Amino acid sequence: MERQKRILIILYGTGLLGYAWYPLHPVMHMLTPFVLFLSAGLALRETIQNHESEVSRSWNYKGIFLFIAVYVLSMLLEGIGVATGYPFGVYSYGPNMGVKIAGVPAVIGVNWIVLVYGWLLWGSRLFPNAFWVAALFSATMATLTDIFMEPVAVALNYWRWQSEFVPLQNYAAWFAASFLFAFLFRGMHRVSGELLRLYAILLLVYFVLFRFLVLPVLSMQHEVLTVADSMEVFRSFLNLINR
Repeated sequence: MERQKRILIILYGTGLLGYAWYPLHPVMHMLTPFVLFLSAGLALRETIQNHESEVSRSWNYKGIFLFIAVYVLSMLLEGIGVATGYPFGVYSYGPNMGVKIAGVPAVIGVNWIVLVYGWLLWGSRLFPNAFWVAALFSATMATLTDIFMEPVAVALNYWRWQSEFVPLQNYAAWFAASFLFAFLFRGMHRVSGELLRLYAILLLVYFVLFRFLVLPVLSMQHEVLTVADSMEVFRSFLNLINR
């Protein structure tokens, strides 16, 4: 477990450093979908193994089915969003997130799972006897992550909005969809899922640091950060994760 934690932290810490050097952006864009699939796979594999040991094997299979169901539902929702502008607003995905299905990168459905389920596991630890509160907590934290993710994703051309600013309906839709997906995971929220909980926090910390430490420098048209600036970004990342 400790080895897997270190892998996740190294992957995302390296991601911050890589994006801090503008000439490395093409390489980082190429690696991003693979890193997302790898890190999500590590976290979900550990969670599935916990299900197998903490609940019946039959429920473990049911859990895998729910992962697939949420993946399909989230991809359908995103596909509708790209095609119609509802419920998130008018947007489209750029070329930097890998293979697309009906205009939606295949990795997006995985991100919905790890964000919603990861924060649901945190909510279940904080509110062990109140599933509805845990689900609301999950939806709130997933939406908060998206708030910090949006400016980063737009700057890196992961996706773009038709309007100059992210529409408020996007965040309302994120909250509603996250709550629905959290509800679908009812009954799967009592396993420990330590690695997946770390991953949820890791994503939030990553986008917060990217938003406030990396984007300001890139927006000033500097081609690179200084070595000292880049290492400061990495140190800030490690300090927040180790708290």
